[in-house]
Amino acid sequence: MGYIPDVPIPIKVVEAIGYDGWSALSWALCNGWVQDYKHLLSEKEGRDVGVPETIDLMLHPENDKHQVLSRGAMYMFPSRVKSEDYGRFRNLMIGGYLLGTDFVSTIDKPNHGITQGVIHDEDGENQLEGEIRRHLAGIVNVKPFQVILTTSRVLIYCEKFGLEDAYEDFCRRLKLKD
Repeated sequence: MGYIPDVPIPIKVVEAIGYDGWSALSWALCNGWVQDYKHLLSEKEGRDVGVPETIDLMLHPENDKHQVLSRGAMYMFPSRVKSEDYGRFRNLMIGGYLLGTDFVSTIDKPNHGITQGVIHDEDGENQLEGEIRRHLAGIVNVKPFQVILTTSRVLIYCEKFGLEDAYEDFCRRLKLKD
């Protein structure tokens, strides 16, 4: 782990997005931004907006046709994340949100009366399981509860959204083995 301002951040995260990038990621995750924006976007779109789509919008506010992003979100990411790091930042933010971590700790601080961290989900045991079930259910036109998760199905999700680096962590969290 790399140590930057008394916060032990894993070297892979520091090398990928730097301390400033991690601080933006941690702030957004610990303060429920992904969860809140995902909810607002889903309401405006009239459908479940996935985590990758939500984070893509957070990083590209010019695409915010519903104007749900706060000025803080529009300012923070470009000011703390180098444009060349956006792809790595995006993937770490998606992985962190779905795993309930900012890569330093579990995100378990109360936020407006809601406990952050491993987010509970109506379609699965947690946000990770629900997110993947919803995505796969949309592909084969079934209800999310009908989707049985396997390692190969998690890989389909990861490949679709460029999250191959998170595949093993996702399978471990979902307790799936080859």
